[in-house]
Amino acid sequence: MVNDDWDNQLTANASPERRGSGKTRRAPASIETEPPARLPLNHCALFLDVDGTLIEIAARPADVVGDAELLQLLRTLRTRCQGALALISGRRIADLDRITAPERFAAAGLHGLERRNARGDCVHRKLPTGEMIAEVRRALTPLASKHPQLLLEDKDHAVAVHYRQTPHLQGAVEEALRSLPQVQNGALRVQHGRMVAEVIPSEASKALALADFMAEPLFRGRLPVYVGDDITDESAFQWANAAGGLSVAVSRESSFARAHLDTVGAVRSWLRGLTGAGNDGRP
Repeated sequence: MVNDDWDNQLTANASPERRGSGKTRRAPASIETEPPARLPLNHCALFLDVDGTLIEIAARPADVVGDAELLQLLRTLRTRCQGALALISGRRIADLDRITAPERFAAAGLHGLERRNARGDCVHRKLPTGEMIAEVRRALTPLASKHPQLLLEDKDHAVAVHYRQTPHLQGAVEEALRSLPQVQNGALRVQHGRMVAEVIPSEASKALALADFMAEPLFRGRLPVYVGDDITDESAFQWANAAGGLSVAVSRESSFARAHLDTVGAVRSWLRGLTGAGNDGRP
């Protein structure tokens, strides 16, 4: 089981009346606590962000590919969690499948806008119209053309602008997104990330994806464990905390997460450790 000190901390930080609400009153603070070396995986639901968490961030999203070691680790974790494992990402599910090919995992893409459950069924929240996204794309194209090092990523139901190669353009990118009529009228919102800002439907949230998974029979009643590295993961950290679970940030920066790991390598090492002897009653 989770060590007593950690279990007491979870209990103190998530009162019963607030568990499952997806909200928390705890303010972000510097994270000094490492996650426990042991967890009862057969009682856990494991949710993992991908870029910056399981795989190093690349200059171009299309350059990211999974490796054999990662795929084997995910397969083992899924088995130990009795199937209750899901990838949660801002990418499209189709892109996640490309990265983890030939494996397919339960997943939420586009910050929870699309989701594939453990049975393989795909469900979508209300999607913006194709014309709305086309208007956004047309409005942002001049900015990308003026600055070729900006990367305009079309996600079908969202549009992202990556400024990793031109960080000095962050302000210009964010101002361009905020000024979009679809953002001004509340139909879409700006989601900030690591060297990227994107326009997504206002209701999209990784916390909602987490809640949807936890309502499924395979996940229900388990301890939610969420690992992520970015601002986009904060809502999921808060949801996991309020549900009495564990949230782990791949950063020491201010966050709602309760524990931290410093690097992608540290995340993989911790996850490998969780699959070791004694974590779920196996010899």
